[in-house]
Amino acid sequence: MSWFGSSKPKEIVKSGFMGDTSPEMDVCLAQFKEWIVATEANGAYQYDEYDLLRFCRARKFDLGLVQVMFTNFIKWRKDDGVEDIMDTYEFPEKE
Repeated sequence: MSWFGSSKPKEIVKSGFMGDTSPEMDVCLAQFKEWIVATEANGAYQYDEYDLLRFCRARKFDLGLVQVMFTNFIKWRKDDGVEDIMDTYEFPEKE
């Protein structure tokens, strides 16, 4: 036993933010992007890597959970008319 504790180096934990990802995180992001293109899951929307990494981090880079979350997100945007809200929202209190 040494005086300085364990001689084993501590594992570096990556945050999952752009520029601070592990090879495993990079693989998940790449597979997620491939899935979006293959399934056209994003519809007419375009999301950059920063957006897609948010979904990956939110589900701890578990690709299956990321896909479910993203699918639900796109469904919510479509069902609630998020893209059209500026044109269709009625504000009766304004008058």
